[in-house]
Amino acid sequence: MATALAPWGHDALAADLARKLRNDGKCWTWLNATIGAWSGPRPDIMAFPRYRYDCPQILAYEIKVSRSDLLSDLNSGKWRKYQEHCQSVTFAMPHGIAKADEIPAECGVMFRTGRGWRTERRATNIGSACSIQAMAKLLTCHPSQEPRPELPKYEQDGLARHARDRFTRARGNEIGYALARLAADMAEGIDPAKHAREKAEKILVDAHAEAEELRKQLVPLLSALGLPEKADSWTVRERVRRAIAELAADEHVSRARNALAEVTLAVERAQAVLS
Repeated sequence: MATALAPWGHDALAADLARKLRNDGKCWTWLNATIGAWSGPRPDIMAFPRYRYDCPQILAYEIKVSRSDLLSDLNSGKWRKYQEHCQSVTFAMPHGIAKADEIPAECGVMFRTGRGWRTERRATNIGSACSIQAMAKLLTCHPSQEPRPELPKYEQDGLARHARDRFTRARGNEIGYALARLAADMAEGIDPAKHAREKAEKILVDAHAEAEELRKQLVPLLSALGLPEKADSWTVRERVRRAIAELAADEHVSRARNALAEVTLAVERAQAVLS
């Protein structure tokens, strides 16, 4: 069988599959982490399905980007070491490197094509039960520390087209109208930059005029508060706060006087009845 030329590098292909497992497979993933002891075997990807808490499983994935590397692994039986802690082993590779029947029957097979990943054969659960040691090891290598792989180019292009279409629908008419207006102004000899400067200057003049009008309206209020016309904002705030406190105190005094008057009136009425 002729060797297929794989456009993928090993790490890029591993990151691409890990992304699919996280998004489509709803798994936590670890890339190039040892399983079990610190010197234990190191699958290219380990995945933990988040929906299998009742029966925890660690799934191992071996990434191969060349036929020679694949055959070397199969002949050495390296993948069998993963069975000490993982419940299944899957070989993942670009399409064309090997056929599914060349991979041990108990192992899964996945091919990366131009349209994405395709599962050619599912792995058989052949490993030992998920051990506490293996789970503890995964917990010390939290999956959130793993960088998120980049999107494949065809997905990036699709998202870019979608964003461009949405922007065109939302702002296309508005931008088109502005460009048409700009072209018409230039055709009539109107300088857009000069027009913008004149508009900005008018806004500033209007703002100064409005500020002056407000200042004139504040003069009587400042006089009533016993403040000069050029009093700063902090002084005005403090004087207003004190005025509010004084008004509140005057209100309390007024209420007390009213209450006293009512008591006096009640006493006078009582004396009139007794006499």
